[in-house]
Parts: sequence; structure tokens; C-alpha cells
Amino acid sequence: MQAPRQFACPCRSTPFDSRCERGTNTVGGERAAVKDASGPRGGWMTWGVGSFALVSILLVTGLPREAQAQGGKKSGGGMSQPGGKSSMPGMGMQGMGGGGMPMSGPGGMSGRGSMPPMSGMGGMSGAGMPGMSNAGGAGVRARRGVPDEKRPPLPELKLDPNGLPAGFTPSQEPPEWMTTTDEAPKHRFEELEEQQPREWRQLKNRITNLIKQTGVFGNDEDKKLIDEYVDYRLTQMTRKENRLGGKNPAHELQDRFYREINPTTLQRGDKSEVRLHMANKIVALAPQYLNNYHFVSRLQTIILLARLSEVVETPGEGNRIPDVHFTRALTELLNVARQDKSTVPAGVRTWALVGLVRLALLPELKGGERNRVIETLVEQLNKSSDEPWWNQWRLVEGLGRIRATSLADKRPAVAQALARALVDTERDWLVRSEAAYALGQLNYERDIDLGLIAFEIGRLVEQMDQALLQTSTDQRWKLCYIKVYGAFKPIEDDGQGLLKQVQERAALAAFKKPVSETYDKILPIVDKVVKDPESITAPHEDLVKWLSANAPKGDRIHSSEEPLHGGKPIGAAGPAGPPAAGG
Repeated sequence: MQAPRQFACPCRSTPFDSRCERGTNTVGGERAAVKDASGPRGGWMTWGVGSFALVSILLVTGLPREAQAQGGKKSGGGMSQPGGKSSMPGMGMQGMGGGGMPMSGPGGMSGRGSMPPMSGMGGMSGAGMPGMSNAGGAGVRARRGVPDEKRPPLPELKLDPNGLPAGFTPSQEPPEWMTTTDEAPKHRFEELEEQQPREWRQLKNRITNLIKQTGVFGNDEDKKLIDEYVDYRLTQMTRKENRLGGKNPAHELQDRFYREINPTTLQRGDKSEVRLHMANKIVALAPQYLNNYHFVSRLQTIILLARLSEVVETPGEGNRIPDVHFTRALTELLNVARQDKSTVPAGVRTWALVGLVRLALLPELKGGERNRVIETLVEQLNKSSDEPWWNQWRLVEGLGRIRATSLADKRPAVAQALARALVDTERDWLVRSEAAYALGQLNYERDIDLGLIAFEIGRLVEQMDQALLQTSTDQRWKLCYIKVYGAFKPIEDDGQGLLKQVQERAALAAFKKPVSETYDKILPIVDKVVKDPESITAPHEDLVKWLSANAPKGDRIHSSEEPLHGGKPIGAAGPAGPPAAGG
């Protein structure tokens, strides 16, 4: 059985931390190519430290009587089951999601393999390689006591030199961004560094003084020098010797460059003209480095772009006046998120989504700009069924963090997109349980059918139960059930939940009964999963009976939206089949 995915980010002790800045937690196809370039690897879901600590306690001790937890599975490809369904959460990576290195692995994962079945050598189950006489010919065991002349002739073995074993799907060719040898042209500063090291040190000291000490430009020559320096730093990340480690691995170059722009020692009275100019220059040069060169440099460029939202343009005054942050990377991040997925590595898309959510959470972002972010996330979620599960998860998680229910036109497009992800049986269990959790975090008004949403969460639990009973020892299930619990009651300091909202908001009182009853049926199952997953049969059967007796009359969460189970969102791709190894 494949080892469970690790959800810890090496940069911070948070599971799937979207705030990991070194690119160390890229998952999926690309991570084979960035094993060293991105440092240690892990997962990358975004939680706060307090949340992770809470969940850790829940996993070890079990939930309090009123608070219990979850694990994960996929509904569309993992450890093989009929039709490619997954029996364990998160086991079915759908290729590289835009192109990663082909992954070799034995046949049988997700119903397909990246290597053809291998014949055993002679003596191993009696199967030998063709042409090896001491192994019994083409897989035929020699019968003891039968003279050679009385043995039946072996059938003639005809091989198709262009054929493949039945059921074998070869890995795709690696995309151009994984194999390219292209690098940015040699920079003047690189030549100076190699040929005139003394002069380079003097120039570097001048640049450092401009950035860290002076903070403002004295003349146009200073500005030109800083422009050259930004291009030089981006150029360094394209060098082949910096991709997979070496003296200056790309992820460390990116991190050091970012800390020049946003140092931890920054004081309120420090001048920021030069640093903000550098941030704007990165945005201006980003398309060149995002659409050319190797995957590693593209990844580090988008991470740098996503991090710029943490750069403070105007310091605030304590709690009275908040800091104003740099938001001018928005347009480029939107461009990457909306770009044709076949032309963008999945890991690059991941960080574009991370950057957009960070910007949307800034109070200083204008309402129209925030709405563009939400529209983009909804649009991409509705078209994400062909994406790797981790990008689907990122879209769902981001919308839950932003908490907006509707777009500018007042249609509850966010709630609709999340509800459609919740009921989509082709998506990973981790994605669907996160959709349930996200639905519990939205700020609702009276005209959305929370009873239907709660019922569909109950139906998700019923489906997870059936798969859980086959792999009850897999700890990822607990994460999924914790998320389902969080859909009803807070599991984070600032969390919400459907039950909390219907109890506290008078406008939602009409949904108190169906939400409360669903929660009451789910809670015993969550408790059992945390403590003893093999004993969920009784509460599971109780839930099944309740769902059968309380089926909702309609299938729309709002009169302006399509039925949850009818048709696909506009522009959505078809359901993904069993994923072939390597994409």
C-alpha cells in the first residue's frame, strides 16, 4: 500500500501550509524534478498553527463529546477498485496536471501501471523469460519424469514489435518545461562576478546600500542599477547548476531575494522607495520567467510573485491603522490562473491560486479586485475535474477562506460551485470533505437552502463510510471526517459552521431542524472514526435510514442555480477516468 501523504510543511509546522515560501511542499508530478531544487518535501494544505495543534490533539485523544474528526479518500482514482474508484483518500494523483516527470511504478495502481507486467525469472512461480531453456522455455514448467522427446511442442511465440501488453498505458513524454536546457542570456553582472570579482563586490555593496540603508533613489542611474539587479536575480534561478541543488539552489535564491525586498528587520521609519520599485520590476519581468525556461525557475518566480502581497507599502499604526500591502501582482496572478492548463505546470498554477487567495484576504484590496479573484476561483473550480486533486483542493480551500457566498451580481455562485464539488463522486475524498468544510465557513443569507447542503454532507459521510470499512487503518480518513465535523461546528478559532450559523442567526432559523438532525447522525460516526473506525457499522446504518427517510424535495440550493446533480457547470471538463501513471 502506498504510504499516506505527509501533510506537514518543512518550513512551518502546519499541514499543507499555503504560507510555505520556499516551494518545498510542491506535490505531484513536478516534485520529482524539484526534489533538491525545492528542498525537503511535504504537503501543502493551509491551516493555522493553532488549527493544526487542535487537530493533532483530536487525532490522538479523540474528540470531546461534541467535537470529533475526519480522514480522506478519493472518488476517482487511487488504489484500484472497479472503475478506478479509490479506496483511500488522496491516493489517485491525476498525472502531472499540466505536465511533470513520468512516474514509474508497478501496474495495478489506479488500475493502470507505468511499467508493463514483468515476467518472473526461472524458479519464481515457474515463469521464465522467453528463450531461457533452464527456466522452462516461455513460462512452461518442465514436468518431472517425462523424457524430452515426449513433451508436447511449445506454441510459437509471436511478438508484435510495435505492440504493448494488454492494459498497459505508457507514460506521457515529459513536457518541454521539464526537459528544456534553455536559460536566460548571460547577464552583465554574472560576467562581472566571474571576470572582475573585485569590481563586482564594490558594485554589490553599492546595491546593498541602496536597498538596505538609503532606501531611495538619488538619480536615474541608481534606478537603472536596481532594474539590472532584479533581472540578474531572476536570471540566476534559470541556471542549470542551480536547479537541483549546488551552491545556490533556486529555492534559496528566491528566498534570499524576497528577504531583500521584505526584510524581517524593517522598521516603521525605513524608506521603501527602492524596495517597492524592486517589487514592481518583478511584476513587470514575471511573464518572461513564467513562460520560458525550466519548471524550477517558473515555480520559484510564481512563488516570489505570490509572496509580494506580504510586502508592506505603508506601515500602519498598531491596531488603529493597519499596514497597507503591495497588491500589484494581482493581474499577473490572474493571468496565470486563467491560462490554458496545458501550457502551465500544475505547481505553477498552485502558487498562482495561493497568491490570489492571499490578496483577496487583504482588507485594502478594492471590492472590484476581490470580486475578480472570487470569479476566477469559481470559474476554475467549475472547470477543474481534469486537474490534479491538490489544485482542486486549493480552489475549494481558498473559497472557504474568503467566505463570500455570492458574486457581485448577488447570485450564490460560490456556494453553488462548492456544493457541486461536494456531490461530485469523481473527485478525491480530500477535495469533497474540504468542500463540505468550506460550505460551513461561508457567510449565509436566508435564501440559500442549508438543509439541502447539510443533507448532501450527510450523503458524503455515508459514501465515505462504505470506503472506510475497506481501509479503516488509513489515518487520512480522520482528516476527512474532521473536516466534515468542521462543516457544522468550528474547529479553528475564527471558524464558523452550519450548526453555529443556524443557531445564532435569526434569518437562518428555518434550517435549524434539518441541519441539527444531520449533525446528530454524523457526530457518532465521526467519534467512532477517531477512536475505532472498525466499529462504525451501527451509526452508519442509522445514518443511512435517516437519509432514506428525509430526502429533500428539491435539488437546488437557490432558485437561480442549477440542480446539484443535474448536468455539468458551464465549461466543465468530463469526469476523469482512472489516472494513468505519469499523467
